[in-house]
Amino acid sequence: DERGEAIEANTQALSTALDIDFEDYATGPLRSPWTVTTSGNATSSIVSTSDHGKALRVAHSGSRDYTFSQLDVAPTTTALEFEFAIKPKNSASTFNITLRGQKTSYDNPRFGLSLSPNSNEIRVTSAATPGNGHCGTVPYNKWSTIRWKLVRLSPTSSSWRVDVYVNGAITTACTGVSTKLRSAISLIIGDNQQPSANTETLFDDLLLTYE
Repeated sequence: DERGEAIEANTQALSTALDIDFEDYATGPLRSPWTVTTSGNATSSIVSTSDHGKALRVAHSGSRDYTFSQLDVAPTTTALEFEFAIKPKNSASTFNITLRGQKTSYDNPRFGLSLSPNSNEIRVTSAATPGNGHCGTVPYNKWSTIRWKLVRLSPTSSSWRVDVYVNGAITTACTGVSTKLRSAISLIIGDNQQPSANTETLFDDLLLTYE
């Protein structure tokens, strides 16, 4: 079928655009080459953990505070795969993580996922999807792995879709999600799902590959 052909067509060797485990980052505030924007007492910082080496900690205490950290990458081709590890501390935890493409006068291609306060559901935030884009759940205070893959519907098709896996599982709502993203030029990590207070989420092992 078409999905089987798409999977087979995208099993070629991949090139790496981004591979960050933060082990060579200095502890403390996240610095260049990242660009960090904060409001209130929000922070994006590198911390040492007891179970995952160094990691990126995104946190704030005020209910309207937030932070965004952006990293530009060399433009990729299509057939993207993006994987990362997360550890939301508790039910207050929240985050947005987005890959953005080249913006034009009429389009702003992107694909993103989010976790809202008082919910452990990972949801698509950049496209209208069945089931409200519910991609699965993650436990609190434990590490989880999330991966999304941009696939062509068929070898000759001009249409691309995203499959999202949460700890290796995929839901119907997050299978073949429509997207305009074709090439990623930046990664953005934030925590502006409001209202939220005393929130903390750890990120690690950011891996972006493409054909």
